[in-house]
Amino acid sequence: MRPLFQYLTTAVVMAVSPMALHAACFDTSDLGRGLVVTFEDGNQVFMQRTGTGDVAVRETYNNDDYDTLYTGPYGLYFREEVDVLNGVIQPASRLQIDFSVGDSFPPEPAIGVSWSGPTVNIWTDGNTRDEIYSVKISDKTTYDISGCTYEALIAQVRYEWPNEGGGFGLEYAYLPAIGSAFLLSSAVDDGSIPPNVPASLERMSK
Repeated sequence: MRPLFQYLTTAVVMAVSPMALHAACFDTSDLGRGLVVTFEDGNQVFMQRTGTGDVAVRETYNNDDYDTLYTGPYGLYFREEVDVLNGVIQPASRLQIDFSVGDSFPPEPAIGVSWSGPTVNIWTDGNTRDEIYSVKISDKTTYDISGCTYEALIAQVRYEWPNEGGGFGLEYAYLPAIGSAFLLSSAVDDGSIPPNVPASLERMSK
């Protein structure tokens, strides 16, 4: 995973126990309470709208005590990251991603969106790194999850570091019905990780 985010408090560290309540299909209003995607391998992604309107996305891994909490618009354009160990945010791991150095911000996810621009990574110790963020959405699919069919826009995201060389690619599924994305796969330039396959979508517990 990439290094990690700021402005988050423990109030945003979302509960890791979904409620098996999915009699109705979910929409954007359900992000207030929060939703959780469980994948076939047992890993989970928790998505919840913050007070600023961004989406906090917590990725949990069934073979790791560390989770990663990302925050940004649409659960896709992340402006901060932070490690979470056994439910507790690790302040030293916080990373801010500053998009303000560019002329524009990535647009709302939609078929045909293609955007690239400079960002700056800012760590808590004051170190910085120039970065290029790119996103392209040119394909879509559907997922039948927990008795509902959701359209998903497939977003190809890439991070590049001009002063260091190399890059990191990720593929996300953005569900317009709920207003958030979740990670499908990621890869550095010389490797890859098998794609996640979503198995269920449920409300988060209180």
